[in-house]
Amino acid sequence: MHIESRSLWVAQTNTYVVAPETGGPGVIIDAPPDIDALQAKLFFLVSRYSFRPSPAIADRVIGQLDALARLPCIELLPVQQRLYASLRNLWRSRAASAI
Repeated sequence: MHIESRSLWVAQTNTYVVAPETGGPGVIIDAPPDIDALQAKLFFLVSRYSFRPSPAIADRVIGQLDALARLPCIELLPVQQRLYASLRNLWRSRAASAI
């Protein structure tokens, strides 16, 4: 049995490749990021920015909003989907003006 682990997504979730032998056919097991964890990280980054505005933190906020917008379940949450798109534009302007 061959098991290999990799980190994927912006949230660095664990992904596993499981195969009976190295180089043979296998199965990929991927756990998509949890929306609650991504939102918690977003809130943390926004509060960090409020204490120390910087382009680097603004870029990380944009990355977090992008990760939230790419979640498969986001289509079921249209209000949040529109909010993340609007916030991405706001944070892009903050990142550009902080330079």
